[in-house]
Amino acid sequence: MTEGLSGYITDRELLAGMERVARAAEGNRRLPELAAELLALLYGEGGEPQFWALYTRSWEELEQLLGEDADCYLAYVYELGFPRLAALYERRGYPRQVLAATLSDFDLRARNYRDMHGGRAGIDDYRWLTRHMTGTVFRLGRLQFVYNRPFVYGTQIYRGRLDGSLTAVAEGGLAVDGQGFVAVAGEGVFVTELEVGEEAVTANRIDPAGNILREKVHLPDGHYDCVVRDGDPVIDIHIPADGKMSAGDVAVSLQMAWAFGKRYFPDARYRGFVCSSWLLSDEVAEILPEDANLVRFSRLFTRCAGQRREHELIYKWIFGMDKKREDFRRHTPSTALQKGARRLLEEGRWFTARSGFIPPEGVAENSGAAVLAGLQTEEFRE
Repeated sequence: MTEGLSGYITDRELLAGMERVARAAEGNRRLPELAAELLALLYGEGGEPQFWALYTRSWEELEQLLGEDADCYLAYVYELGFPRLAALYERRGYPRQVLAATLSDFDLRARNYRDMHGGRAGIDDYRWLTRHMTGTVFRLGRLQFVYNRPFVYGTQIYRGRLDGSLTAVAEGGLAVDGQGFVAVAGEGVFVTELEVGEEAVTANRIDPAGNILREKVHLPDGHYDCVVRDGDPVIDIHIPADGKMSAGDVAVSLQMAWAFGKRYFPDARYRGFVCSSWLLSDEVAEILPEDANLVRFSRLFTRCAGQRREHELIYKWIFGMDKKREDFRRHTPSTALQKGARRLLEEGRWFTARSGFIPPEGVAENSGAAVLAGLQTEEFRE
């Protein structure tokens, strides 16, 4: 197997920053001592919360010791922790190709950081990469997947026995604002009700866009089966921002992920896939052609309830990590997505993140499972 995390990183600036931190650690015992404390928490009982608490408390000290290279320190820590990650993969039998694909995120995050900070070396989201280093997230084909998440969307989804159609309804007790989103404090205009009776389930319907309606729907017993509700195990989808998303690539990725879950987490009994992203927003479907890859991806999902929110990095993801949203009139759009985003801003609107669910039908078999099976034939060690 490739030795060390650095063997999976190709970004030269990040590698150079990690080397500078390693040299500084040779002359200052505090740096390796802190690294050992952090790793003991990350891979021990403290877990991520205590890991991040210690790192946050130590930030000013790291800036004093390392200057601009302070943002390369955790990459150095992860390098020291890599043998534990490799041992976890080997112990559980995860394919080495999955490890390499998963750790490719370091290059993407290093490029993002460099673009946002004038060429400096570092990582833009160490918290996310901590999940890579603990075997929590896996890249399988085009998409990334997290397997230890419950369904927590204030939603129940039912399948009709006659036609297989899916109907989403809201859990009871949700305050809803005037636009159909789960309300923040004090902004609710009505509260959802859910009644599970002997003859039917009665609840507030969620429309195809994910808006909670005042309208109630009645689902007769014997005609509908609950597919997923809050607390059920699901596979969480994340979307790396590093290329196109063809329908074929997405299908293979989902198939790989379903097969991976069945093989390595056989007791979980996953109900399907979930995703929360601005890529599922109504605005994406509005500004792009119907046959656009992002629109096709969005239409795979049955929408769930959710709050109105937007991610602060959406603009940078669309126009470039060195761009600021308040300067949008100075940025020349070239792609259909950029042109549509520019139009939304000129109209005083923006993308609204949505959440959705994909049932496992049509995902469990076919080419993606075959791809994963091919990975199993190769040993983890070289």
